[in-house]
Amino acid sequence: MRIVFIILITFFYSCRGVSQSFEGGWKGDLAVPTGTLPLQFSLQKGDRWTGTMRSPSQTRLDFKLDQIEVAGDSIRMKSAALGISYRGRLSADGQHIEGNFQQGNYTSALRLGRYDSTQTVKRPQQPIAPFPYDSKEVYFDNNDVTLAGTMTQPTEPGKYPAVILVSGSGPQNRNSELEDHKPFEVIADYLTRKGVVVLRYDDRGVAQSTGNFLQSNIADFSRDALAGLKFLKSQPKVDSARVGMIGHSEGGLISLLLAGQHAPDLKFAVSLAGPALPIDSLMVLQLYHVGKSQGMSEAQLAKVRPVNRKNFATVKSDLPASQAMSQLLNNMKSVGGASGALQKELQVMLLEPYRYFMRIDPVPFIQQINIPLFAAFGGKDVQVPAKENQQSLADHLPGNPQSRIKTYAPLNHLLQPAKTGSLQEYYTIETTIDPTLLKDIADWIKGL
Repeated sequence: MRIVFIILITFFYSCRGVSQSFEGGWKGDLAVPTGTLPLQFSLQKGDRWTGTMRSPSQTRLDFKLDQIEVAGDSIRMKSAALGISYRGRLSADGQHIEGNFQQGNYTSALRLGRYDSTQTVKRPQQPIAPFPYDSKEVYFDNNDVTLAGTMTQPTEPGKYPAVILVSGSGPQNRNSELEDHKPFEVIADYLTRKGVVVLRYDDRGVAQSTGNFLQSNIADFSRDALAGLKFLKSQPKVDSARVGMIGHSEGGLISLLLAGQHAPDLKFAVSLAGPALPIDSLMVLQLYHVGKSQGMSEAQLAKVRPVNRKNFATVKSDLPASQAMSQLLNNMKSVGGASGALQKELQVMLLEPYRYFMRIDPVPFIQQINIPLFAAFGGKDVQVPAKENQQSLADHLPGNPQSRIKTYAPLNHLLQPAKTGSLQEYYTIETTIDPTLLKDIADWIKGL
């Protein structure tokens, strides 16, 4: 799901360069209005200096650094694409960099400390070859876009139930990777071992898939999923009467929308942490829970909540972008106005794909669902809070004896067993996806 932070402009782009003493991994926690945001840098020395940057609680990707300048014990890194820069000075013992992070008019101290960026993080559920099933690279088309993916299927002859996996928001590859977790590969491995054919694919414009992700909206991603569903249905080992979709987060929303539109090839759907509320209402709720998980007081949350509500209503409206921006800036006056950095964040909210997303209300679609649905929520999910979304789904979903709606109390938005559910916790948890949930999904599909 989308979250609006002071420095989250949807993606980080590049930065480059440094002196021998700066080589290695560096990490620190950046202060943002909702708490802290971990940042990691990895710098290497060869014929020239190269490096990468990552925001592990926001993305699973490493991005090349494209500008780094070093003079003695000082370093300067810059990303012109987003107006992000960092200036720092190496400590006498070489173990820390004391410096300042800047984006637009927003500046914050950022202290970086050394860490081993090459250390392998434990991911015990990660599938390891050889596998007791067949796996092959596949391609399917949605008009002028070609999607690349992996299909896994049992080796034995026969007809099997099948699912396509649909990722959450942001550009993701077929494994839906996040901080060395590969949840879609874990799901595919588990289900295929249980006798289910699984198709997972790179989002348009990601890895081997063509297209432009940033210029696409949820309608485009839905059509991509439908193209994959049609491709899956045509496979020799697939039982065309038992073809379904498993979507996570925004992918779960897509599964609800397509089920409610009675997509002809869709025979069942699984929504994992999928929104069941109007998106503008969900975002207000989401920012409350995220802020609370990051230490904001009830007084602070109460102050910003009506502003968030006004802002999302403005984004959802049909106002031209220039008028909407003026309204957003006016909304912000009650909380001290909008700095240059925050203005950039507000501008991102007015991009057409974001506004399209904000206008979605899944409730009318949920009311039309007539196929079996399995919906799972995490009790510690701060992005799609379980209580309100499960209630909305239960209130509006037509009765079907095969449908199941369940909240898994210990799980976060990524469906990992969690302590707090906060975003910063995602990458520290070794479990990729709760084994009990995996079993429940497999048992439900096989029981249809």
